[in-house]
Amino acid sequence: MLKNFIFYGSIFLGAFIAPIIGMGLVGWFLDPYHEVSSTARYQSSVEEVWEVISDFEKSAEWRESVEAVKKGGIEDGHQIWVEVHGPREIPLAVTAFEPNRRFVMETARDDMPFSGSWTFEVREDGRGSALTITERATIGNPVFRFMSRYFLGHHTSVDTYHQDLARRLGQSVEPVHH
Repeated sequence: MLKNFIFYGSIFLGAFIAPIIGMGLVGWFLDPYHEVSSTARYQSSVEEVWEVISDFEKSAEWRESVEAVKKGGIEDGHQIWVEVHGPREIPLAVTAFEPNRRFVMETARDDMPFSGSWTFEVREDGRGSALTITERATIGNPVFRFMSRYFLGHHTSVDTYHQDLARRLGQSVEPVHH
């Protein structure tokens, strides 16, 4: 009886642990840094798009993955906004802000499994506007790095943002990757 328990227990544990070890080993050899950029065109003016994307406190109303946004303090002269994603809170510092043109948000803590910046640039484009989001990120944990690269895709967060914004504006978009 004990032999069977040990045998099947070992198989059961191995079936779960081996893939995690494998992902960690492959992830260890992946570059922790990535940079992706995605542009979508909207049938809204620059001012209309800017009004939505720069109102950080209200972004939880239209971004599906964000449950709440809390205004944090000022650190190193930059306003901090804390995005709540389930049990995880992500503090982001607004490090650049040029109205109706661009803003940059950067992770504001070093103890997170990832760090990076997101640059949002909006410009006129024919009868509407174009928004380009550039993500520059470092993923420290090799398992998360593997998952981001092979399962989620590095463009996932920027493309999801575009889709959420389009839904908020009553439109549909097809983000273009650069």
